[in-house]
Amino acid sequence: MKTRITPSSLGCEVCSVLAPAERCPMRCERNFVLSSWSGSLKHSREAGMITADDWVSVMHRQIAKICARPECRVLIAHGEGPVGSGVFLGFIAGEPDERIVYYCFVKELYRRHGIARQLFAELGVDPRGRFAYPCSTRILTDPETNLRTKIPLAIRDPSVARYPKNQRHRSHAA
Repeated sequence: MKTRITPSSLGCEVCSVLAPAERCPMRCERNFVLSSWSGSLKHSREAGMITADDWVSVMHRQIAKICARPECRVLIAHGEGPVGSGVFLGFIAGEPDERIVYYCFVKELYRRHGIARQLFAELGVDPRGRFAYPCSTRILTDPETNLRTKIPLAIRDPSVARYPKNQRHRSHAA
């Protein structure tokens, strides 16, 4: 399957009027990014002390705030071709100028097809080079996936998500 990567503003007219805990009935990029990011982060050791009842309303709001930063770029990978055409395959959110990757996600069915590599390249961050990321998930730390070896110089720095660029005390730019 061919992959097309496009930038996203995560703007959806339907989503914009919904409460954070409400799921958008549209098959929109915003819904895909917020749901897959929060869903895959929920069982991480670094998920924080947020009750399951509050998870969606808290995390969707926080993720949307990070993605709304002027320095943040969100890129979506779409499937192309007869099978899987128009399907959301994954996304990456980050700040290329500061070499920060907030989150990279690829649907399990499409992993190990180079989609994450394509997303990193389109963002302008070399996964084998130095960059910062705010949190680890099971997929990153699982010895069976061995993904940590694919980002050998990456630095875990939670402050990159906590503070916008103008409030950070350190830079990860070259």
